[in-house]
Amino acid sequence: MSRQSQFSAVTEGMRLPNLIHTGKMNAKQQNFAVIGGGNEVLVREFKNQDLHDCQEIFTQGMEQLISLIVRNVFPKYLWILSAWGILVFVLVIKFQWTANIFSLLVITCVFFAAWLYLILYIECWKFIDSCLATDLKDIGKSYMSSEKCRMWVAEWNGKVVGMVGLIHKESHKPGVAELQRMSVSPACRRMGIAKKLLDELIKFAKDQQLQKLVLTTTSAQTPAIRLYKKYGFQLRTSIPYPKTLLSDLQYYHFELTDRQHQLMLTGKMNAQLQSFALPRSGNEVLIRKFKNTDLHDCREIFTHGMEQLISLVARVVFPKYIWILSTCSVVVLVLALAIKWIVSFFLLYMIACVVLAASLYSMLYMECWNFIDSCLATDLKDIDRCYMSSENCRMWVAEWNGEVVGMVGLIHKESHKPGVAELQRMSVSPACRRMGIAKKLLDELIKFAKDQQFQKLVLTTTSAQTPAIRLYKKYGFQLRTSIPYPKKLLSDLKHYCFELEL
Repeated sequence: MSRQSQFSAVTEGMRLPNLIHTGKMNAKQQNFAVIGGGNEVLVREFKNQDLHDCQEIFTQGMEQLISLIVRNVFPKYLWILSAWGILVFVLVIKFQWTANIFSLLVITCVFFAAWLYLILYIECWKFIDSCLATDLKDIGKSYMSSEKCRMWVAEWNGKVVGMVGLIHKESHKPGVAELQRMSVSPACRRMGIAKKLLDELIKFAKDQQLQKLVLTTTSAQTPAIRLYKKYGFQLRTSIPYPKTLLSDLQYYHFELTDRQHQLMLTGKMNAQLQSFALPRSGNEVLIRKFKNTDLHDCREIFTHGMEQLISLVARVVFPKYIWILSTCSVVVLVLALAIKWIVSFFLLYMIACVVLAASLYSMLYMECWNFIDSCLATDLKDIDRCYMSSENCRMWVAEWNGEVVGMVGLIHKESHKPGVAELQRMSVSPACRRMGIAKKLLDELIKFAKDQQFQKLVLTTTSAQTPAIRLYKKYGFQLRTSIPYPKKLLSDLKHYCFELEL
């Protein structure tokens, strides 16, 4: 269904004033039209007959998010393509190249933009399908079957035009709940509906004596972010989107405590108060032994961490090849000017550079995923058997707000000498880094190693993992060996072996 037909489907039968259809109604006029004249918005609890409307509103809202993400992601690539376009245009004018070359460049740029948009579209629909297949498949079961969970809808002229959910998961700490699925029909935005939904949600949270609300959104959703900040939500963490091409898009994690909300409503919350509004006790990280119920979380944290390693490895490996390609480009350009090579040769060289860069990145990607698959198929397939079945082995997890956000393992293999154990699988959720979690995990591991009377700890990492290396060196780990990666194209990446005498 096209966006135009979706808009028509939403507005059909809603008796919208003519001003909305003609585009002449501003936000204040819309608010007046909604609140007055018998057109009041009713916020009520979800009913089973609202299921289809809620799914449709959520889907339409997420589809429109694509255009917002484009505004975040595309500017960088438009600048790059524009620079190339100007360069080629100058060469076309100077050497009187045929117009076909310039047309080919334009087609290439259009193809790249379409490919990038297709990635955005696929990623958006993956998220939509995931939500429709989980909590939005049976809203009654997911949000209405518990006293501390709820879904509300906004009704106007007999039609559902908005929704928001509050959910308390088993992984959440007591007193913590998550705001989810805030969506308003595109035809009815800028009418204060989201504000009414949020008021009802916060009132319910206070009645249930919840101390904290959390939510996750993206940097592209600026209208929603402005609303959340007005209500006192504070940004706690920000992480880039896992896919490198979309890394300009950020995931934002917001939190709201009752104290923050009261100060915001009374207008007394300044920057200093905001920094102290979140109680310290609610932010404590708990380090504990692994349980079987943590298996899925640990595998997911490890996978996400290793996926982000691709960009770190690229920063180590790519500079040499970028320098080589840049040097060759200058030489080829000079020869093209001096010898007046045909344009097709220069174009062929440019294509070869792009293919080489893409092949190198593909190799990095495949190597990373080969390692991930190998780990998930061995020790991380059955963590309890590998790390918890022996007195000399252990896996710890870091728990924050009721969720597992970090992990580290210590293992003594048969190939190790007596008194030697290996640190493995140090991983922290990307959303919770720079919070001292890795340090807490390492403290617990070293304490255990000393209690078990180990004399030495060893670990292996790569030269790309500079934050981890800095942490290990602070704890006294010494670099013992450094070997290049086996594949020659990736030889700038080093394997580091560290040791710590206890």
